[in-house]
Amino acid sequence: MFGKILLAIDGSDEGKRALTAAISMTKRFRSALHGIYIRKRLGRYLFTIAEVIEEKEEIDVSALLVTEGARD
Repeated sequence: MFGKILLAIDGSDEGKRALTAAISMTKRFRSALHGIYIRKRLGRYLFTIAEVIEEKEEIDVSALLVTEGARD
């Protein structure tokens, strides 16, 4: 029924529930699951490359935690 499923998550509890549902659908329909991690709005502007790198590392860690949680 579904060949591909795209899921946008933000690390919230609702996003985690959506991830669980998407994984279930992926198994049921033998679909490919693609995900996009949406970061909540930045509260400030980034002025230096070091700040950009630091922000990216925080995002990568958050996305990794969500991904690892999906595997459990």
